Amino acid sequence: MLDNKFLLWIAEKKGDFQRLGFEVEIDKSRGEQEQFIDHAQRIYLENDYYASTICVWRSGMMEALIVDANTLETVIHDYKDGLDEEVDFNKIVQPYIHYMLKN
Repeated sequence: MLDNKFLLWIAEKKGDFQRLGFEVEIDKSRGEQEQFIDHAQRIYLENDYYASTICVWRSGMMEALIVDANTLETVIHDYKDGLDEEVDFNKIVQPYIHYMLKN
């Protein structure tokens, strides 16, 4: 299931994100989601310049949101659909990480 694959990827990459200077929070509310048909996993990343959330749903949808920490302006709001178990999260998430590190 794609949401579980994303959760495993997050756990594997958490230390890397922290070494890049991000505060990392993994959404722990999964147990409360049992009533929902389309489960999702979320990660929250923050640095001095940006706050972001990346969410992957079991059905293959992904949403990425990056907000400027100073102006609270949304600078990226991206949505992808049709992801499958073959998705490479290293590739698909990298542009967002790059954007957040550009300052």
